[in-house]
Amino acid sequence: MLKPHPRAWFFSIRLRILFFAGLALVFATAAFTWLALEQLDERQNSALIEQQGRSSELTNRLFQQQSARLQSLGTLVADLPGVRAAMRGANVADLERVFDPFWSDLNLNHGLDRVAFFGPDSRSLAEWGMADIGAHAQSLARAAVKAESPQYWLECRVRCLYTTAVPLVERGHIVGAIVLATGLQDIVLDYRRLSGVEMAVIETTGMAAGEPGTQLSGKVLSVSGGKVYESLVHSLSGQRLQSTAPKSGSGQSQAGEEQVIELKRGERHYRLFRVAVPVPGGDRVIFLAIADITAEWRDMDNAVRDSLFLGAAILVLALGLLYLLLRSTMNRLRQAMTALPLLGEGRYDDARGAFLLPAQHTKIGRAHV
Repeated sequence: MLKPHPRAWFFSIRLRILFFAGLALVFATAAFTWLALEQLDERQNSALIEQQGRSSELTNRLFQQQSARLQSLGTLVADLPGVRAAMRGANVADLERVFDPFWSDLNLNHGLDRVAFFGPDSRSLAEWGMADIGAHAQSLARAAVKAESPQYWLECRVRCLYTTAVPLVERGHIVGAIVLATGLQDIVLDYRRLSGVEMAVIETTGMAAGEPGTQLSGKVLSVSGGKVYESLVHSLSGQRLQSTAPKSGSGQSQAGEEQVIELKRGERHYRLFRVAVPVPGGDRVIFLAIADITAEWRDMDNAVRDSLFLGAAILVLALGLLYLLLRSTMNRLRQAMTALPLLGEGRYDDARGAFLLPAQHTKIGRAHV
């Protein structure tokens, strides 16, 4: 009588094949998922480097536009009726009389916070406005008279003022200089409108803003975007900007870029990075761009989740297909291994039974025997 042959050994072979095949598929899926995430990370780093480059270029263009605007306003002020004659004669009373009616319009409609007139010897003649531009006004006027070209300076105290000194030329001779100062609100708002990124202006203490290890300490002069962004900037007090950029595809930091700080507040994610200030006096102030990257984080989470789900689905389907392919082959091997000892003992009927043939095939086999 046919003795039942243990099948655990053959079943374990099947399990081992499935196990090692599953491991191979898991490693392959993990490798492809890792490569996909690496490519996504490289694309994000490239996008970040491009964003920093665009931000620096945009800031540079905005300051150039503001410089040209202040220079045009300086020429406009010089061409007001009676201004050149008063400047030529260094007559303070005439200068106050001819310029005073225009000050309100320049202050309210053109955003000028201070206008000062200096003689060719850099002596102050008259000033309008309450904004404090410090001692740099006189030195700036002296430099403009000496160079016979406009000079610029960014002064940040209670607030940031961008100052321009325009030399006044009369018949080939320098008769003085006009110093104009305006706030940075136009630059900040234009930057926000054109880039979609908020901006904070922070006065630094200690080392210059361009040096490594700059501390985010000091006075927060202005923040666009409201109270949320203001509290976000205040929470950074004491942190350092280390002049380290996101890594490029070669794994090296990009020179000239600044550290990127990413913060989470509630359900929102924010990215902060410094934007260079391309004007004299800008080394004591930090322009900090603040981007809301919640959508970017959500896209990354979705990409990771989709990659893992796709990898798991491929793994299950591959193992199921492998099992279906192995099932019939392993069954035939098991039957053959069961029948071989019986054939060696001459137990042919039992050997036939080991193959689990249908009854019709068994009768035909016996008829032939």
